[in-house]
Amino acid sequence: MKKVDALEQFKNCGMSYTEMMKNCQIYSVGIRSEETRLAKNVYGNLRRHGLLDEVRPKSELGNPKVDGIPYTEILRLRKEYVQGIRTDETKKANAIYQRMLRRGWATRLKERCKGLNHENN
Repeated sequence: MKKVDALEQFKNCGMSYTEMMKNCQIYSVGIRSEETRLAKNVYGNLRRHGLLDEVRPKSELGNPKVDGIPYTEILRLRKEYVQGIRTDETKKANAIYQRMLRRGWATRLKERCKGLNHENN
């Protein structure tokens, strides 16, 4: 199968990228149906030709919010907290940041925000 054929197959299968991935997960747990087999076949062809990134929906990179506070603002306030400026805002930002560290969110948010202009700790 050629690259063009793999893209055409994806467009003609009638599934969105999300539906295809959901059906692949269903297939992987052992539930075989016509739809899950088709999704697995289409996924395999796209992966084989390196086209998964091309069909994956693009997400907008923005400044994510945690507890209603933008991530960059949390970093700025935490920096002040570490420097010894203890206010209610900086204490709250530090608590949020510590919670993010425990849950493993801090690394993922830092990666997600790489394109944004802000100071890292």
